[in-house]
Amino acid sequence: MTSRSAAISERRAARERRREELAREREQILAQEEEERRKVERATKEALIQKRREERRLAKQKEMERLRRQEHLAELNSRATSHYRTTLLRKRGVAPWWGFIERCRADRVAADRVSVQLLLRRCLRDWRGRWSQVVAEKERKAKKLHESILIRGTWKAWRKVSIWKERHIAYTLITEQGAIMIEDHTIVSVSLSV
Repeated sequence: MTSRSAAISERRAARERRREELAREREQILAQEEEERRKVERATKEALIQKRREERRLAKQKEMERLRRQEHLAELNSRATSHYRTTLLRKRGVAPWWGFIERCRADRVAADRVSVQLLLRRCLRDWRGRWSQVVAEKERKAKKLHESILIRGTWKAWRKVSIWKERHIAYTLITEQGAIMIEDHTIVSVSLSV
C-alpha cells in the first residue's frame, strides 16, 4: 500500500502542483489582465484627461473667438453709430447750418454793398449839389470878371479913341491956332509967329 499510497500522494502532489501552477498561472493571467486593465484604465483616463484638456482648450479658443467676434461687432457697431452720427450731423445739422451761415454772409455782403452804394449816392449827390453851387459861383465870378475885363478893355479902347480924337483935334488946333498938347491931355494955347 505504500506504493499505492505513494502513487496517490504523488498524484495528489502532482495535482496539487498543477493546481498551484494553474493558480499561479491564473494569478499571473489575472495579474496580467489586471495590469492590462490598469494600463487600459490609465490610457483611458489619460485619453479622457487629454480629451478634457483638448475640450477645455477648444472651449477657451471658442470663447476667445466669440469674444473677439463680439468685440469686433461692438467696434463695427460703434464705428457705424459714429459714422451715422457724423453723417446725420453733417447732412442734417452742419451742412444746412453752414449753408445758412454762407447765405447770411452773402446777404450781409450784398447789404453792405447796397449800403455803400446808397451812401455813395447820397454823398455824391450832396457833393454834386455843393460842387454845382461852387461851379455856379465860379461861373458867376468868371462872368463878372469877364464883364469887368470887357468893360475895362472897352473903356481903354474908348479912351484911346478919345485920346486920338483929342490929339487929332489938338493937332488940328495946333496947326490952325497954334496950341500944343501936353501929356496930361490939356491944351495950352501958344502963339505962333509965322
